[in-house]
Amino acid sequence: MIQETNGKFFTVNFVKKNGNNRHMVARLGVKKYLKGGENPAKNQDNLIVVFDIQKGAYRMINLDTLISFKCGKKIYNHYCK
Repeated sequence: MIQETNGKFFTVNFVKKNGNNRHMVARLGVKKYLKGGENPAKNQDNLIVVFDIQKGAYRMINLDTLISFKCGKKIYNHYCK
């Protein structure tokens, strides 16, 4: 679903690597702030690089720990017990 946002803003909640939850407003396809180098998520299917609008920086989302996603009328919720 995230790949289908076509540059639209979306919100996600996921568990960070350190175990904390993170809420993020993000967008795919932002190239304005790229400085070169390699994409660290290039060979990992479970990671996706997005631009965090609130932080003004690129971040990675681990799709294996995704809790919720919303873009327009598309909503995904995964409740862990």
